[in-house]
Amino acid sequence: MSNKASKERYRPYFLKGNPFPPMAIIDPYSTDIRINGMIFNKEVFQEEIAELRRKIDSRVNLIYITGGGYERGTGKSALMVQEWKRLTEEPSITSVYIKVRSKSGPSDFCDDIVLKWHDGGFLWETLKKLLSKYADETPSPRVDSGDVRGFASTYPEMTDDIQFGLFSFMYKTEVVVSDVAKWICSRSPLAKEKIVQAFLGTYLTKPSNFLNEWLKITRGKGTDKIDCLRTMMELVRVSGCLYHYFFLDQFEETIEPLRGASLSVFSTGMSSLLRACAGQATVVVTLHPVAEQALGQPEGKHVISLASLDRRHKVDVNTMSPPEGVKLCLGYMSHFRAGKPKTPVFPFDEDVVKYLTYLTNGVPRLLLESMNHAIEVGISNEYAIITLDFLQQHHEQITGRVFIKEKLEEYLELQSNSET
Repeated sequence: MSNKASKERYRPYFLKGNPFPPMAIIDPYSTDIRINGMIFNKEVFQEEIAELRRKIDSRVNLIYITGGGYERGTGKSALMVQEWKRLTEEPSITSVYIKVRSKSGPSDFCDDIVLKWHDGGFLWETLKKLLSKYADETPSPRVDSGDVRGFASTYPEMTDDIQFGLFSFMYKTEVVVSDVAKWICSRSPLAKEKIVQAFLGTYLTKPSNFLNEWLKITRGKGTDKIDCLRTMMELVRVSGCLYHYFFLDQFEETIEPLRGASLSVFSTGMSSLLRACAGQATVVVTLHPVAEQALGQPEGKHVISLASLDRRHKVDVNTMSPPEGVKLCLGYMSHFRAGKPKTPVFPFDEDVVKYLTYLTNGVPRLLLESMNHAIEVGISNEYAIITLDFLQQHHEQITGRVFIKEKLEEYLELQSNSET
């Protein structure tokens, strides 16, 4: 079906398409606005946003985004993505989002952070700032300020087509690398010269080689990758960047399978990462109750001793009330409206949205997926208005559940009591 035909399919409902995702996940790199975080009703999550921002502004070392009981899809990842994106616009900090892979650990997080910095061009900006400060602050620099400015203007973006020798014509590139590395290490005793030289040497010749060099060095026998990340943070600090926020989405996926010794190893690694980040970075993670219970075991003590599972570190994402479910759905529908329907939630009766919110226990993922199916079932039934009666007739198609009369009566009684 062509895109035009697809749009026409939804016209009788005054829509340009189905506003609701068939699979309500969060993928910030998707082009689909229904799942990339572009649609986000701040009013529904205002308490959670305020609490998370208070902790972020206070630079709490580790923030757990929890809540919603044992239900998944309560909006933890959506909340995280909003704050990650907001902080990317802030000056003098970095904001890094990582979708945690199953079986990954603290060492992998270090690789992911450096990869994001590299791919996003942040390390290229770091290089230019380091060279500028070196040229300004060193009595006898191997490359002067004017030549650094010429280099920066010639190569505003990262490229492998670099001829740094044109700007340091009195000295070979390796001589400049050695001198700048010594200057950086003199500014930071925590910086490992081998990592510093690898960074400068590749970035001044062929930046795309840096990740290979990083992996070669950090995977060497006896090398502590977390210490290597600390060196990179020190490089960035010397360049003038003040702070970092590392967002680890689906953090629970890597914890939940762990037991005994493997959980202890993970916990010890996270403890080392938090110590390395002290004063320089805040780590923000999503956490499901199963993973929370795992960290509460004796083997998780290394993390808990630095960031206890209490109100100082936790942000609970609450499930939605029926009126909040209506607000959430209106946020999606407003992006897909074509024309002016009789009611804001058309083709739904508002009671249907409220009931579906109640039926799905206020979990956004389940509500949005039910709303998606309701639109499609309505279209296949000659663009029916989606009322409570229609929902009862097609309950299993829409919700995936057999209709239970008592559940609807329970909802109606609750609504009646709330209105009196």
